[in-house]
Order: sequence, then structure tokens, then C-alpha cells
Amino acid sequence: GDIPGGIVIYHRVAILDHDGPEKIRLWSHARPISVQGHTLKTIMRLLGHSHIDVLKVDIEGHEHRVIAQLAEDGWPSVPGQVYMEVHAEP
Repeated sequence: GDIPGGIVIYHRVAILDHDGPEKIRLWSHARPISVQGHTLKTIMRLLGHSHIDVLKVDIEGHEHRVIAQLAEDGWPSVPGQVYMEVHAEP
């Protein structure tokens, strides 16, 4: 089907359970790298969004912390769809 408005916008950002730097591994055998991450609420504010149609999350083992933070603080806006890669170990 057609996309309403015909526009797809992709933002490559680091979603975390806090605002600030974090060391992450892009895969299990990689050296950690430092990234500047933000909560979903902060990312939405910085980008000027009040709603997300599709949220894709691939954050290499940090998803448990992010979901816990969202459960505790609440979703800034409930996305239409969420696609998340989940790792078995928190």
C-alpha cells in the first residue's frame, strides 16, 4: 500500500535508558566503542516528533534496560509498530 504522505524518514540514533555516553559492542567479539545515546523521550524531543509510526530497535544487548526504563517512566508516545532484536541475556 501507499505510505500516508509518501514520506519515510530514517534516523540512525542510539537509544539508551539514559542520556549520555555509553560503551557498546557492535557484535560480541568487537572492541567496545563509545556512543552518545539518549532516551526515546529525548530523541523525540530533539527531532521534533510527537509520534512514531515504526520504531526499529537493534541495540546489541541494551534492549532489556531500555524496555525497563520505558516501563518505569512511560512511553512518550506509543509507536504504531515496534520491531526489536532481543538478545537472550540481559
